[in-house]
Amino acid sequence: RQPMRRHAREPTADELGSPSWRRMLSRGAADLGFRLNEDQLTLFQAYAEELLAWNRRINLTSITKPADIAVKHFIDSLAGARFLESGWRILDLGSGGGFPGIPLAVFRPDLKVTLVDAVRKKVSFQKQVCRQLGLEGVRSEHTRIEDLQDAPRHAGAYDAVVSRALTDLDELCRLADPFLADHGLIVAYRGRPAPDSEGSGPMPATPHPSRPSS
Repeated sequence: RQPMRRHAREPTADELGSPSWRRMLSRGAADLGFRLNEDQLTLFQAYAEELLAWNRRINLTSITKPADIAVKHFIDSLAGARFLESGWRILDLGSGGGFPGIPLAVFRPDLKVTLVDAVRKKVSFQKQVCRQLGLEGVRSEHTRIEDLQDAPRHAGAYDAVVSRALTDLDELCRLADPFLADHGLIVAYRGRPAPDSEGSGPMPATPHPSRPSS
């Protein structure tokens, strides 16, 4: 009798860079109406690898499973791209591990993205990732948002301000207003509670554009 052959196990989406992981990322983008090419998938993989490596030393994210990184960080960040026009100048307030600004720049290299965070180590991570991924249109600023508001070169300089879970919407509008051009908008990623929950637990975020009142 012929010995039974064991079929090789197909890597799952929880194995970073596996075909299943890349398919998950690609399909998630497709659900938003976007198409990621192979080069972009490779950049997202490199980003995730660097995120996990740095996260062992500094607190960048509590989301560490590769499948969750693909959905809750990358796909979630891409959801705001539908509101951003070609060549826009984007300010990402409280960017932390680079979300949503870096994923937006990977998908939309036409955007000019400025990342802002008050924690120096997080800004160092952002700069390292952008160098590694070759994102020439992204720069990082180590500063407090309130201090950035006092810099004349940032006044009214941005077409959109993006932010994930930085603060409530009213406060975000107050913080973002000095940076926005006349036509500018805010893309605020705000978590939605599950229909049968009382609003607790992590949920995918949905961006809602809004213009602060003057």
